[in-house]
Amino acid sequence: MFFRRWREERWLRNLFRPYAGRDAVDQAFKGTALTPHPAKLGEVELICLVVRIRNFDSILGRVDLRDLGAAMIGFYGTVADAIIEAEGDVNQFCGAEIVGHFNVLHKVEEARIVEGAMKTYRAAQAAFDPKWSAEIGVGLCRGVAIAGMFGSTSRITHTAFGPSAICAQDLAEKAGALRICEEFAGHFSRPQIPSEPWIAVERHWSLEGKIEA
Repeated sequence: MFFRRWREERWLRNLFRPYAGRDAVDQAFKGTALTPHPAKLGEVELICLVVRIRNFDSILGRVDLRDLGAAMIGFYGTVADAIIEAEGDVNQFCGAEIVGHFNVLHKVEEARIVEGAMKTYRAAQAAFDPKWSAEIGVGLCRGVAIAGMFGSTSRITHTAFGPSAICAQDLAEKAGALRICEEFAGHFSRPQIPSEPWIAVERHWSLEGKIEA
């Protein structure tokens, strides 16, 4: 039983390491993390980052699938590297979208997160041929979330969910720009949000499914 558990944990560590820093992986496996249980879930002040190709369906209809596959390798890789460099964790790759989390396993300075979000936007833009006119939307939002190990003994991952994820997805879908929610921008003291034409501060998503007035 011990060796089976050790093999499972080693396999999971190797699976996570390409997507998160060593410290984050080690923290995730402290205690009995391989056994999902409500008592092991924690409330965190999660900062969610969503990077999305807004016109993915349009590109898919115009571009050879193999060419798009090669571009998506670059998209996933460069965006993931930018998130991890800023001490975030890549939560998932799903079609036209990449989701990253900050502050789930360890605290990260706000300035580092914004710098990382800016790098993800630039990296995503550079991954595609300009002729494809890829529209990249990036949403960054802060809010309370529940984090922990979810899944089964066959497939398990450390993830988090809450309003911040919905807000970040909404902001990423809005426009081809980096959009930061007020909830996160309001915590900023140093430095201020950079004044770039492709960066905007938006109102926070509410539980009613609308942007707060």
